[in-house]
Amino acid sequence: MKRSFFGLLILLLLCGCGVKQEQPETLTIVDNPVVSESEVLPEQGDTEPPLQPENEVKEQAEKPAPPPIQKDLPAEAERLQRETPPIAEDTVKISIKGIGDKAEILPQTQTPFAEGDTVFDVLFKITKENSIQAEFVGSKKSIYIKGIDNLYEFDNGGQSGWVYSVNGEFPKKSCGAYILKKDDIIAILYTTSQGEFDL
Repeated sequence: MKRSFFGLLILLLLCGCGVKQEQPETLTIVDNPVVSESEVLPEQGDTEPPLQPENEVKEQAEKPAPPPIQKDLPAEAERLQRETPPIAEDTVKISIKGIGDKAEILPQTQTPFAEGDTVFDVLFKITKENSIQAEFVGSKKSIYIKGIDNLYEFDNGGQSGWVYSVNGEFPKKSCGAYILKKDDIIAILYTTSQGEFDL
C-alpha cells in the first residue's frame, strides 16, 4: 500500500516537472524612441554651405586683387584747366627805351598790377624780374629815376635824363606819385634834351 502511494507521488512529481508553463507576453511602450544621428534632420538655418575643394580655395587665395582704376592725371588736369575759366587780372603795359645801342632796353610788356600801384612800383618790379639794372633816388612821391641799364642822367649832356609817359601824356609829377589804372600804357624814355618831348 505504501509502495503504491510513493510510486504514485513520484510519478506525479515527474509529470509535473515535464510541464512547461507558458509565460504571458508583455508589451513595452517606449515614450521617446531612439533615433540614430543619420536620421536627424537639420533645422532650417543651421545648414552649412558645401565645402569647396582645397585646390579652388588655394587658387582664390593666390589670385591678386584687381588694381584700382586710375584716371590719366595729365589728361584730367588738362580737362579741368579747360573747364575752369581763368581769373582775369588787371594789367598795364610798360616799355623802356634808351638811345644808341640801348635804344630798346625792354619792349612793350604786359604785366599785372595791384590797385594803388604807381608807375615806380611797376617799373621797379619789371626791371627786377628782367634783371635790368636800375637806380633811383628819393622816396615815395619824390622818387626820381637816376639810371637804367647803366644809362644815367647827364651821360649825354646837361639836359639828358629819364622821363616817363602814360597813355602818350607826360605827367608833371614824380613817377612815385602817379597812380595807375587798368590797361594804362607806360613808356620810360631817355631824353637828351628837355624839349625833345612835350613835357
